[in-house]
Amino acid sequence: MIKRLYLDDTKFNITKNLKLEYSATNNSRIDELEGTMRRGDSLYSQMKDTIWQSFKNFGRNTSFNQQWNLNYQIPINKIPLFNWINANATYVATYQWTAAPITKDTSLHIGNTLQNSNNIQLNTSFNLIQLYTKIKYLDQINKKYRKSS
Repeated sequence: MIKRLYLDDTKFNITKNLKLEYSATNNSRIDELEGTMRRGDSLYSQMKDTIWQSFKNFGRNTSFNQQWNLNYQIPINKIPLFNWINANATYVATYQWTAAPITKDTSLHIGNTLQNSNNIQLNTSFNLIQLYTKIKYLDQINKKYRKSS
């Protein structure tokens, strides 16, 4: 049995504030027939052909995972009244597929496994010192204590 792993990581800056990331992983396996492989055996040619055919097809997929990340920097800080606020929205989606195991009993059919999920997140941060500079009284207090320290 030979295992192969394929990875893909891609990043797109769609706009200055909108970024997309995609990653995928695919695991595959090159299966072999049962038994030992010896030159001169009656099944040697068939075993060799089976392995090469599987190798040419990049193996049998055993698992596939992918993830999408979409990040948006909300431009609320571009409005002068709100330049002390930063906001960021994120959407994450995942998909996972796992192949069912191969059994000797051909009448037994075990299904593949699928999973998916998503997550939406909103983060904000407030720079209160910048807010204080907008209010004259608080700005004076802030300047007074900044000089003394």
